[in-house]
Amino acid sequence: MTRGRLALMGLLVVLTGAVTWMTWPRADAEIRILPDGTARLRDADGERPLPDTVVITKRGWRLGDRRRITVVNTDDRDHTLAMLRVTAGERRAYDVPTGRFGGQCTAHPAAGALVLDIR
Repeated sequence: MTRGRLALMGLLVVLTGAVTWMTWPRADAEIRILPDGTARLRDADGERPLPDTVVITKRGWRLGDRRRITVVNTDDRDHTLAMLRVTAGERRAYDVPTGRFGGQCTAHPAAGALVLDIR
């Protein structure tokens, strides 16, 4: 094999890896419910306690207008976070459309409600 062909093959491998990495489905946000029943949000802004209103924007390059939210429940009971429901010990990914959604939130004992603003 010539050097030119080896270089071309190497470039093809690197480009394939780059395209795969850019298009690999990953969550725009992750909500982790802790064993004490409280929740934390991890998104492009970092990790913090789950606020009453969550704004979720597109993270990375992806076709379509849906956003992916992953909910990880490490608590020993089921939880409802607005329109998202997750059973005890479960990890679930949701692909949600853009819009504003609200509802009951069992991870907010004081307020009891959560608003998801999907952009």
